[in-house]
Amino acid sequence: MKIKSYGLGTVLKSAFLSFRYQTKELRTIPIICTSGSRLVIDRMASLIIKGRLRIGVKVTALSVAHSLIEVRSGASLLVDGRVSIGPGVIIIVNKNARLSIGDGTYIAADSKVYVNNEVTIGEHCALSWNLTIIDTDFHNHSTNGVSEVVSAPIHIGNNVWIGCNVTLLKGITIGDGSIVAAGSVVTNNVLPGSLVAGNPAKTIRTGVAWSD
Repeated sequence: MKIKSYGLGTVLKSAFLSFRYQTKELRTIPIICTSGSRLVIDRMASLIIKGRLRIGVKVTALSVAHSLIEVRSGASLLVDGRVSIGPGVIIIVNKNARLSIGDGTYIAADSKVYVNNEVTIGEHCALSWNLTIIDTDFHNHSTNGVSEVVSAPIHIGNNVWIGCNVTLLKGITIGDGSIVAAGSVVTNNVLPGSLVAGNPAKTIRTGVAWSD
């Protein structure tokens, strides 16, 4: 077992959670969880880690709060590679919902992810601090007597950079290689290789590229 740069409390908690949820073989530790953070998996939920999930670790030095990941009954969380969840991040995967996160992606401090339907986040994505991802309106509502869809999937492609204080709302797809500027509210699809900004977010330029 090799976990570097963590205190004893984190090491012991990580070993316990890895043993409980993932593997009885403790030579490898698929879950790293800081001592104050929480991982709650309902006995009827599914957690699949194909790599390593780091919870509450320092992605940015902007928060000292503890993190929480809760996967409720019938829901599933797929971590497809090495994923880092920063301090103060809250992730709720509601009943029968699905969340998947790709290799090399991180979610920075104090972000909130609420999944009522489905959220997919691709590989090598940089999700900045104080981000909100929410795929539901929670309440039934209508326009001119016609009921609106309450929940719809959110899909984030590969190599997407999302700035701080951004809100992503239900039913959107963000294409590969895109950039979402700080403070934006995204209500419509974002084409691959686009920079969007504003509330609601609009395309500022195309053909953009970035590297971490």
